[in-house]
Amino acid sequence: MWFAAQESYVTTVSATIGTSLDVTAHGTQNYGLLFGQETRSGAMLVRINPKAKADSNLIGVDYTVGCNDGPDGTNASSICPFIDSDDFGFNKLDVGIVQSQDINWIFTAPDCLQSAQKKTNPITVPCSQDKNWFLSGQIYIDVIGYQGYVKQEICDKKTGLWVSGTSGVPILIFGETIECELGDTFNPFTVPAPD
Repeated sequence: MWFAAQESYVTTVSATIGTSLDVTAHGTQNYGLLFGQETRSGAMLVRINPKAKADSNLIGVDYTVGCNDGPDGTNASSICPFIDSDDFGFNKLDVGIVQSQDINWIFTAPDCLQSAQKKTNPITVPCSQDKNWFLSGQIYIDVIGYQGYVKQEICDKKTGLWVSGTSGVPILIFGETIECELGDTFNPFTVPAPD
């Protein structure tokens, strides 16, 4: 048996995707040729993206910071064992309180394996007088969660009424629905009390 649709409805769904964080000084930081026990510092500034604050209900971002060996995975020439930071691990930014954070780290160059015979030093890499050793890795920031809220009141453009953002049911004040136009800001105190 064949049935034809008597009515048909379509709901268009769309989304705009953006970033929640701005990270400055990301990309490549090359310390060049260093010698055993030399130190260099590094830093990145992390902040909540101003557009995310203005155009969304975002109120916070949770993220982790650390060092890894990059897309190739674990390798013998990882720089990560020689980087130290109190800022690695879990971090949190809030739109209203802490909107930015400096991520700082210190890199301490290891000794060359064949030049540390006169002292005991477990921090070595296989370099020598004739061969340099290249170290690399990535300081990463991974967003692991967002805090936000659902708008409690939405102007329904089809009905021209304020509705609940969670249920879609018209909002009643003094038992009456409230009219709106797109772009209006919900303010229940402008609704006159009944006579």
